[in-house]
Amino acid sequence: MRRKYDHAKLSQSACLLEGLCICLMRTGGDFAVIIHSYPDCANVLPRGIPGQLPGRFFCTNLRESDVMAGTTTDRLSECIKLVAEVENPVAIYVFGSCLSELIGDDIESVAAAAAGSLSTPVIAVTSSGLDDTSQKRVIDRHAELMYCAAQNKPDPQPLTVNLIGLAWDDGEIEEILAGAGIGVNVHLNEKSPLSDWCRLPAGALNVVIDKDLYSNLMEKIKKEVGTPFMEVPIPTGVAGTDSFFMKIAGHFKRRSEMKAVIDENRKEAADALSAKAADWKGLKLAYNIGTERNYVPYITAKNGLCEVNSFRELGFDVTLLIQGSPEADRVLFISRLLDEMKITADFDIFVDNVSMTPALRKKAYDLVYCVGAMAEMVSPAKVPMIALGSLLTGYRGCLRNLALIENALADRRE
Repeated sequence: MRRKYDHAKLSQSACLLEGLCICLMRTGGDFAVIIHSYPDCANVLPRGIPGQLPGRFFCTNLRESDVMAGTTTDRLSECIKLVAEVENPVAIYVFGSCLSELIGDDIESVAAAAAGSLSTPVIAVTSSGLDDTSQKRVIDRHAELMYCAAQNKPDPQPLTVNLIGLAWDDGEIEEILAGAGIGVNVHLNEKSPLSDWCRLPAGALNVVIDKDLYSNLMEKIKKEVGTPFMEVPIPTGVAGTDSFFMKIAGHFKRRSEMKAVIDENRKEAADALSAKAADWKGLKLAYNIGTERNYVPYITAKNGLCEVNSFRELGFDVTLLIQGSPEADRVLFISRLLDEMKITADFDIFVDNVSMTPALRKKAYDLVYCVGAMAEMVSPAKVPMIALGSLLTGYRGCLRNLALIENALADRRE
């Protein structure tokens, strides 16, 4: 039996169908999505999503009469056929729903039968029914679905990496890896098009910042292609960036080459960080997690805590500000989880958005790192804020991060 908080950890719970649709709305590519459900279930999904591409979504529009007559799978088969003929997509994803789970529709068999008669891959996704899931499981399933559309599996190219889940940068990561003789096959995140995901098999090493974020994808690639996965620190700050590059280089036995390249690129960032860390030592930072349901890998990784060490490197005294239930068993769960993650930090829990203001007032915080949507709640506490996800990667990104934080601290109200 699943423990009460195991699925979501420190993040919010999620609906698999809704989460995957949000992910696929911002994924480029000529594919189609069929939602096997009644119309109201589908109608709530395509509205108000930034960067949405709703034209690729279709619904079987199940009626009560279909359910009573046992013809729901016939309706799905017909819908797949029509979408394939009219839209001619490179792949069709068929999503189950609470309804299809409850009535026991075998959408996987329907999809397999349709794929056998079409030249288009048809990939079925069973939902979690009336149960919920986690943000990280949605991210993993999205990545797995993108990979499943790859019909060609070329041999991995030596000395190449797939960067999975990292935000795009200004090109520095690729430049430094190339300087050590390591190529980037593909750099993937939540905005990458389907065509990029289909290039995954050609990389010799899959690099992620959290293996737990891609467990299904890892299993599938290891079984079909055999290429390994490596977990690395997120390359924010100097220490994290150093470790990121050296760990990848170690896999390819190119540590000496990488060290020479790093030494040429890190000095300005290291000197600037050292100076600022001396100035900011002991300042109190509130690190907010659990407030927003998002499907951005580099924000969700490591239960939302992958950038804690970046702030500590800058001298900040970090307190975790966690939104959610304050009941005793959750407090105990969080304490144990932080111990497992080897994160030593105080934490405070606030119940809802409006409770963030008094939570910030409890301590004399100098800076808060939280989702941009919470600015209205932060402002009354008179604490400067930088938005969650705004830190850039690499040594050049470190310099920009220092400027971002310095500008925020300059706005402190005495």
